[in-house]
Amino acid sequence: MSFSDDVKHELAHLEIEQKGIHQAELAALIRMGGSILLSSGKMAVKISVSHGDVARRIYRYIKEEYQFESEIRVKQNNLSKRKTYELFITPQKGVYDLLENLGILNKSHSLLFTVADWIKDKRDYKRAYLRGVFLAGGSVNKPGAEYHLEIRCEHKTHAEEIMDLMQDFELDPHLTEHKKKQVIYLKRYDDIATMLNLMGAYNSLLELENTQVFKEIKNNVNRRVNFETANLDKTVKAAMEQIEDIELI
Repeated sequence: MSFSDDVKHELAHLEIEQKGIHQAELAALIRMGGSILLSSGKMAVKISVSHGDVARRIYRYIKEEYQFESEIRVKQNNLSKRKTYELFITPQKGVYDLLENLGILNKSHSLLFTVADWIKDKRDYKRAYLRGVFLAGGSVNKPGAEYHLEIRCEHKTHAEEIMDLMQDFELDPHLTEHKKKQVIYLKRYDDIATMLNLMGAYNSLLELENTQVFKEIKNNVNRRVNFETANLDKTVKAAMEQIEDIELI
Protein backbone atom coordinates (compact mmCIF):
# COMPACT_ATOMS: atom_id res chain seq x y z
CA MET A 1 0.00 0.00 0.00
CA SER A 2 1.39 3.41 -0.99
CA PHE A 3 1.81 6.49 1.20
CA SER A 4 -1.03 8.11 -0.79
CA ASP A 5 -3.27 5.20 0.21
CA ASP A 6 -2.24 5.62 3.85
CA VAL A 7 -3.10 9.32 3.77
CA LYS A 8 -6.49 8.69 2.19
CA HIS A 9 -7.34 5.91 4.62
CA GLU A 10 -6.48 8.22 7.50
CA LEU A 11 -8.60 11.05 6.10
CA ALA A 12 -11.50 8.70 5.39
CA HIS A 13 -11.69 7.90 9.11
CA LEU A 14 -11.30 11.47 10.33
CA GLU A 15 -14.23 12.25 12.63
CA ILE A 16 -16.04 15.52 11.94
CA GLU A 17 -19.24 16.67 13.59
CA GLN A 18 -20.02 20.04 12.01
CA LYS A 19 -22.47 19.78 9.10
CA GLY A 20 -20.98 22.69 7.16
CA ILE A 21 -17.58 20.97 7.09
CA HIS A 22 -19.23 17.78 5.81
CA GLN A 23 -20.94 19.77 3.06
CA ALA A 24 -17.71 21.48 1.94
CA GLU A 25 -15.91 18.13 1.71
CA LEU A 26 -18.86 16.57 -0.12
CA ALA A 27 -18.93 19.47 -2.61
CA ALA A 28 -15.31 18.75 -3.50
CA LEU A 29 -15.87 14.99 -3.79
CA ILE A 30 -18.83 15.46 -6.13
CA ARG A 31 -17.11 18.08 -8.25
CA MET A 32 -13.96 15.99 -8.58
CA GLY A 33 -15.38 12.50 -9.01
CA GLY A 34 -19.06 13.02 -9.70
CA SER A 35 -21.32 12.94 -12.72
CA ILE A 36 -24.97 13.92 -13.00
CA LEU A 37 -27.43 11.47 -14.52
CA LEU A 38 -31.02 11.98 -15.69
CA SER A 39 -33.62 9.25 -15.29
CA SER A 40 -37.27 9.87 -16.19
CA GLY A 41 -36.68 13.60 -15.84
CA LYS A 42 -35.15 13.24 -12.37
CA MET A 43 -31.58 13.84 -11.35
CA ALA A 44 -29.25 11.19 -9.99
CA VAL A 45 -25.58 11.46 -9.03
CA LYS A 46 -22.69 9.03 -9.43
CA ILE A 47 -19.48 9.60 -7.43
CA SER A 48 -16.42 7.50 -8.30
CA VAL A 49 -13.56 7.06 -5.84
CA SER A 50 -10.64 4.66 -5.55
CA HIS A 51 -11.04 3.61 -1.91
CA GLY A 52 -13.87 1.76 -0.23
CA ASP A 53 -13.67 3.66 3.04
CA VAL A 54 -13.96 6.97 1.15
CA ALA A 55 -17.12 5.66 -0.58
CA ARG A 56 -18.51 4.60 2.80
CA ARG A 57 -17.71 8.05 4.21
CA ILE A 58 -19.77 9.66 1.43
CA TYR A 59 -22.55 7.12 1.93
CA ARG A 60 -22.74 8.01 5.62
CA TYR A 61 -22.92 11.75 4.85
CA ILE A 62 -25.71 11.21 2.35
CA LYS A 63 -27.70 8.93 4.65
CA GLU A 64 -27.35 10.80 7.92
CA GLU A 65 -27.57 14.40 6.74
CA TYR A 66 -29.87 14.24 3.72
CA GLN A 67 -31.73 10.95 4.20
CA PHE A 68 -31.13 10.10 0.53
CA GLU A 69 -31.27 6.56 -0.75
CA SER A 70 -27.92 5.53 -2.23
CA GLU A 71 -25.91 2.44 -3.07
CA ILE A 72 -22.26 1.52 -3.62
CA ARG A 73 -21.10 -0.59 -6.57
CA VAL A 74 -17.61 -1.99 -7.03
CA LYS A 75 -15.86 -2.27 -10.40
CA GLN A 76 -12.47 -3.89 -10.97
CA ASN A 77 -10.03 -3.23 -13.77
CA ASN A 78 -8.97 -6.63 -15.15
CA LEU A 79 -5.53 -5.35 -16.13
CA SER A 80 -4.48 -3.30 -13.11
CA LYS A 81 -6.68 -5.16 -10.60
CA ARG A 82 -7.49 -1.77 -9.11
CA LYS A 83 -11.01 -1.30 -7.82
CA THR A 84 -13.27 1.68 -8.36
CA TYR A 85 -16.09 2.35 -5.93
CA GLU A 86 -19.14 4.05 -7.40
CA LEU A 87 -21.70 5.59 -5.10
CA PHE A 88 -25.10 6.25 -6.71
CA ILE A 89 -27.58 8.73 -5.30
CA THR A 90 -30.70 7.41 -6.97
CA PRO A 91 -33.29 9.74 -8.59
CA GLN A 92 -35.36 11.27 -5.81
CA LYS A 93 -36.73 14.51 -4.52
CA GLY A 94 -34.12 16.95 -3.23
CA VAL A 95 -31.13 15.93 -5.36
CA TYR A 96 -31.18 19.13 -7.39
CA ASP A 97 -31.46 21.22 -4.21
CA LEU A 98 -28.43 19.40 -2.82
CA LEU A 99 -26.36 20.14 -5.94
CA GLU A 100 -27.43 23.78 -5.93
CA ASN A 101 -26.63 24.21 -2.23
CA LEU A 102 -23.19 22.68 -2.70
CA GLY A 103 -22.45 25.05 -5.61
CA ILE A 104 -22.34 22.30 -8.25
CA LEU A 105 -25.32 23.65 -10.24
CA ASN A 106 -26.85 27.09 -10.58
CA LYS A 107 -30.58 27.86 -10.67
CA SER A 108 -30.63 27.23 -14.43
CA HIS A 109 -29.29 23.68 -13.88
CA SER A 110 -25.95 24.63 -15.48
CA LEU A 111 -22.71 23.21 -14.12
CA LEU A 112 -20.46 25.52 -12.15
CA PHE A 113 -16.69 25.08 -11.92
CA THR A 114 -15.99 27.57 -9.16
CA VAL A 115 -15.88 26.99 -5.42
CA ALA A 116 -19.00 28.27 -3.65
CA ASP A 117 -18.57 31.57 -1.79
CA TRP A 118 -19.82 30.09 1.49
CA ILE A 119 -16.87 27.67 1.38
CA LYS A 120 -14.36 30.44 0.65
CA ASP A 121 -15.64 32.48 3.59
CA LYS A 122 -14.59 30.07 6.34
CA ARG A 123 -11.17 28.62 7.08
CA ASP A 124 -12.53 25.22 8.22
CA TYR A 125 -14.65 24.91 5.08
CA LYS A 126 -11.66 25.64 2.86
CA ARG A 127 -9.67 22.97 4.69
CA ALA A 128 -12.52 20.49 4.20
CA TYR A 129 -12.70 21.29 0.48
CA LEU A 130 -8.97 20.67 0.08
CA ARG A 131 -9.41 17.36 1.90
CA GLY A 132 -12.21 16.42 -0.49
CA VAL A 133 -10.24 17.20 -3.66
CA PHE A 134 -7.29 15.18 -2.35
CA LEU A 135 -9.50 12.20 -1.47
CA ALA A 136 -10.96 12.26 -4.98
CA GLY A 137 -7.92 13.13 -7.10
CA GLY A 138 -4.77 13.50 -5.03
CA SER A 139 -1.51 11.65 -4.52
CA VAL A 140 1.69 12.24 -2.57
CA ASN A 141 5.14 10.64 -2.73
CA LYS A 142 6.30 8.53 0.19
CA PRO A 143 8.55 10.15 2.80
CA GLY A 144 12.19 9.96 1.78
CA ALA A 145 11.44 10.20 -1.94
CA GLU A 146 11.34 13.39 -4.00
CA TYR A 147 8.88 15.82 -2.45
CA HIS A 148 5.76 15.87 -4.60
CA LEU A 149 2.04 16.20 -3.87
CA GLU A 150 -0.47 16.62 -6.67
CA ILE A 151 -4.18 16.93 -7.36
CA ARG A 152 -5.62 16.14 -10.80
CA CYS A 153 -8.88 17.63 -12.02
CA GLU A 154 -10.74 18.10 -15.28
CA HIS A 155 -11.25 21.83 -15.64
CA LYS A 156 -8.75 24.67 -15.52
CA THR A 157 -11.20 27.04 -13.83
CA HIS A 158 -11.64 24.59 -10.97
CA ALA A 159 -7.87 24.00 -10.78
CA GLU A 160 -7.28 27.73 -10.43
CA GLU A 161 -9.91 27.90 -7.68
CA ILE A 162 -8.17 25.08 -5.79
CA MET A 163 -4.87 26.95 -6.14
CA ASP A 164 -6.51 30.07 -4.70
CA LEU A 165 -7.61 28.07 -1.64
CA MET A 166 -4.07 26.75 -1.22
CA GLN A 167 -2.63 30.24 -1.51
CA ASP A 168 -4.99 31.41 1.24
CA PHE A 169 -2.89 29.13 3.50
CA GLU A 170 0.39 30.52 2.10
CA LEU A 171 1.14 27.44 0.01
CA ASP A 172 2.97 27.73 -3.30
CA PRO A 173 1.06 25.55 -5.82
CA HIS A 174 1.97 25.17 -9.49
CA LEU A 175 -0.22 24.14 -12.42
CA THR A 176 0.53 22.05 -15.48
CA GLU A 177 -1.43 19.89 -17.93
CA HIS A 178 -0.87 16.16 -18.40
CA LYS A 179 -2.96 13.82 -20.55
CA LYS A 180 -5.75 16.41 -20.78
CA LYS A 181 -5.88 16.73 -16.99
CA GLN A 182 -5.10 19.82 -14.95
CA VAL A 183 -2.39 18.95 -12.42
CA ILE A 184 -1.86 21.13 -9.35
CA TYR A 185 1.32 20.23 -7.52
CA LEU A 186 3.47 21.14 -4.52
CA LYS A 187 7.23 20.48 -4.52
CA ARG A 188 8.49 21.89 -1.21
CA TYR A 189 8.65 19.92 2.03
CA ASP A 190 7.10 22.76 4.06
CA ASP A 191 4.14 23.07 1.67
CA ILE A 192 3.44 19.33 1.69
CA ALA A 193 3.67 19.19 5.48
CA THR A 194 1.27 22.14 5.75
CA MET A 195 -1.14 20.52 3.28
CA LEU A 196 -1.24 17.27 5.28
CA ASN A 197 -1.88 19.28 8.43
CA LEU A 198 -4.65 21.33 6.81
CA MET A 199 -6.42 18.18 5.60
CA GLY A 200 -6.18 16.52 9.02
CA ALA A 201 -3.71 13.74 8.10
CA TYR A 202 -1.79 14.10 11.37
CA ASN A 203 -0.31 10.58 11.54
CA SER A 204 0.93 10.86 7.96
CA LEU A 205 2.38 14.28 8.77
CA LEU A 206 4.27 12.77 11.74
CA GLU A 207 5.72 10.08 9.47
CA LEU A 208 6.84 12.72 6.97
CA GLU A 209 8.40 14.85 9.73
CA ASN A 210 10.24 11.89 11.26
CA THR A 211 11.72 11.00 7.88
CA GLN A 212 12.75 14.62 7.33
CA VAL A 213 14.45 14.80 10.75
CA PHE A 214 16.34 11.56 10.06
CA LYS A 215 17.37 12.89 6.66
CA GLU A 216 18.66 16.13 8.18
CA ILE A 217 20.62 14.26 10.87
CA LYS A 218 22.15 11.98 8.26
CA ASN A 219 23.11 14.94 6.08
CA ASN A 220 24.63 16.76 9.06
CA VAL A 221 26.65 13.68 10.04
CA ASN A 222 27.88 13.28 6.46
CA ARG A 223 28.89 16.94 6.31
CA ARG A 224 30.71 16.62 9.63
CA VAL A 225 32.53 13.48 8.50
CA ASN A 226 33.51 15.14 5.24
CA PHE A 227 34.72 18.20 7.15
CA GLU A 228 36.77 16.09 9.59
CA THR A 229 38.17 14.02 6.72
CA ALA A 230 39.23 17.16 4.87
CA ASN A 231 40.92 18.54 8.00
CA LEU A 232 42.69 15.22 8.58
CA ASP A 233 43.93 15.20 4.99
CA LYS A 234 45.33 18.71 5.49
CA THR A 235 47.01 17.69 8.77
CA VAL A 236 48.58 14.60 7.21
CA LYS A 237 49.77 16.60 4.21
CA ALA A 238 51.33 19.25 6.47
CA ALA A 239 53.01 16.58 8.58
CA MET A 240 54.44 14.89 5.49
CA GLU A 241 55.80 18.21 4.26
CA GLN A 242 57.48 18.82 7.66
CA ILE A 243 59.07 15.37 7.53
CA GLU A 244 60.39 16.09 4.05
CA ASP A 245 61.83 19.40 5.31
CA ILE A 246 63.54 17.69 8.25
CA GLU A 247 65.05 15.06 5.99
CA LEU A 248 66.41 17.78 3.75
CA ILE A 249 68.08 19.45 6.74
